[in-house]
Amino acid sequence: IKNLKVNVANKNEEFLIGGNCIGFDIESKGAIVVGGSYVLTNSGLVNPIENSGLQIGDIITSIDDIIVEDINTIIDYLNNMKEDKTVKISVLRNNDKYDLSIKPEKDLQSNNYKLGLWLKDNVLGIGTLTYINDSQKTYGALGHPINTEKTTNGFEVESGRIYNCTVLGVKEAENNNAGQLLGTFSTSQEPQGDIVLNNKYGVYGNLLSGSNLQDGRSEIELGGRDFVKHGKATILCCVNGREISEFDIEIIKTNYQPGKNDKNMVIRVIDKELLKLTGGIVQGMSGSPIIQNGKLIGAITHVFLNDASKGFALYIDNMVDQYVV
Repeated sequence: IKNLKVNVANKNEEFLIGGNCIGFDIESKGAIVVGGSYVLTNSGLVNPIENSGLQIGDIITSIDDIIVEDINTIIDYLNNMKEDKTVKISVLRNNDKYDLSIKPEKDLQSNNYKLGLWLKDNVLGIGTLTYINDSQKTYGALGHPINTEKTTNGFEVESGRIYNCTVLGVKEAENNNAGQLLGTFSTSQEPQGDIVLNNKYGVYGNLLSGSNLQDGRSEIELGGRDFVKHGKATILCCVNGREISEFDIEIIKTNYQPGKNDKNMVIRVIDKELLKLTGGIVQGMSGSPIIQNGKLIGAITHVFLNDASKGFALYIDNMVDQYVV
């Protein structure tokens, strides 16, 4: 007799299928290091971070034990420094914390202390909506995290919003370079939802009042790993404007091992129209819902760089378990 662990979705919850391209505007907790520069001092050009151990992609979370809410926290602290001293910088790097020491240098032009850093505290991008939990008015998208240049499992969210996005064209994959949906959205338009969670399984949040993301969507039953079979399935995605289309794929490998993983299936695009339009799976299609036997079973997460017709996918039960209100 074999014991099986079965995840059963709440039958009182109603899920709607995704497939449309959405835009993300997400602010991190802290400030993301995107580059370094020299500071012009009385002694010439100096690089304060040269031997500090700070790396591109690090997220600065505190400076001298002051919590960094955004870039302005660092700027205000340095502008109020009155004397030469070394400051303690705490950073997150792939969810590990590091404490570093950096000596700011006094800029000759502004007469303020500088760390010689290029920083940002928000990230913009596009991806595909996977599902809407219509009962809770929540959503899940992307199937993998939004990352900085060097993080792999996402970063902690301070705040964020999602927007309707229009696909203008497709850059096909070639020469081991992933292709890309060329989408556009404006942060001046009304947001459709907030962003609460950004982790290895996707981006999650709540729909805002007045959101139109539910409009025209079909209700669908969830089918987790125990419903997935090798063979034919379909995906929903948008490769033109805001029109959602259905394309044929096949599931060629599955992983039924217990525990959570973000690469549960290997899929292959077999739809001739999609192969002609995109060459296979491209950036921006992450989160495209996978349907088999009338049930939502997963979402596309990654493309194989050496063969864009193939990619990894995530079981839907691993994805929906991440954010419940």
